[in-house]
Amino acid sequence: MTAYSRSFMSEILRSAQNDTKKRAQNDIFTRSAGTGKKRDQNDILTRSAGAAKKRERNDTKKKVQNEIAMQSVRTGRTGSAGYANPLSLIAGERSRELKLKTDRRIRYGIILLLIMARAACVAMMSLSLIFMYDFFTQWDFFKAEHIMITGAVRLSETEILKQAGLSVYKNRGVNILSVNLSEAVRRLRRHTWIADADVRREFPSKIHIKITEHRSLAVIDLGHKFLINTEGEIFKEWSVSEDRDILPLITGLTPSDTDDTGKVHGTAFQAVMEILRLGIQPGVIIPNRLIKEIRVDREMGITLLAAFGPESGAGRLQPANYRRRFLRLNEIKMGYNHYPEKYGGLKNVLFYMTEKQKFVNIDSIDLNNLNRIVVELGSEN
Repeated sequence: MTAYSRSFMSEILRSAQNDTKKRAQNDIFTRSAGTGKKRDQNDILTRSAGAAKKRERNDTKKKVQNEIAMQSVRTGRTGSAGYANPLSLIAGERSRELKLKTDRRIRYGIILLLIMARAACVAMMSLSLIFMYDFFTQWDFFKAEHIMITGAVRLSETEILKQAGLSVYKNRGVNILSVNLSEAVRRLRRHTWIADADVRREFPSKIHIKITEHRSLAVIDLGHKFLINTEGEIFKEWSVSEDRDILPLITGLTPSDTDDTGKVHGTAFQAVMEILRLGIQPGVIIPNRLIKEIRVDREMGITLLAAFGPESGAGRLQPANYRRRFLRLNEIKMGYNHYPEKYGGLKNVLFYMTEKQKFVNIDSIDLNNLNRIVVELGSEN
């Protein structure tokens, strides 16, 4: 090959290499340009998404700030998480005050309406009741035609009606519905002889008064003389002119034997009450009406002074075998305890004594020891 041919081939090869290099450069540039364009597009999309997220965050932040500001307006404080506009605070405060005033007016209006409605209802009911009361208390159908009294022994009907304040009703026949029952009961219970009382209406025209009187059992001397009932309670002061019952007189006790309520207590008084309760039983050898005095000795016990003899309308013994026999008995020493057995022993002694003669005068009988009964006879035997 000539030199010319070699140079021509070299040029062709060089030209081919240059074309190949240019194509490779163009490919590289093309690929670079595509990648860069894609990268730019991605960057644009990324920046757009970031801007949207940022805007969303800003919107959320503004909402939070606005919520905090409104909360601050409601509570009167500004939260640390945001800042409240002073104008917004003022406007919110005014709106809140206006709302409170409106709510208050509405609430007061409702309360006033309720009060007026209730007052009207009460007034209507009161007027209705007054009308009904006037109608029934003036109706002749309930006119009192009979007042019945039960339980009275000592007190008369006139005394009871006067004490109850019902004497005018007896004469005038007033409507029974106009009677104040509770006041009548209070007035009756204030009477010294009335332990309990009850007053009730019996329709259509009757008033029933039921009383329970004190049953006097004895007179007790505590410096002043008082009456005691069957429960051992003092219920009135004894009066010579008013209280003429024949009752035993209890002596030997003092005001120190009473408690703060005025009730008598103590062993000696309980012994007295046991004897008095025996004396009201049927068939007892010494009934209370034959006991003049019950003497209390705190050491020796109880002594009875009896009014047992012909001059007192007593002293005749039973049964029939002894009806013609009389005795006079002055003093009975009972001591303490076992009084039913001691009364039984007394009965046996008296029957034994009167069996010997028609008249027996006994000064005293000592029953302290039932196994050794001591009898002291009078000088007239």
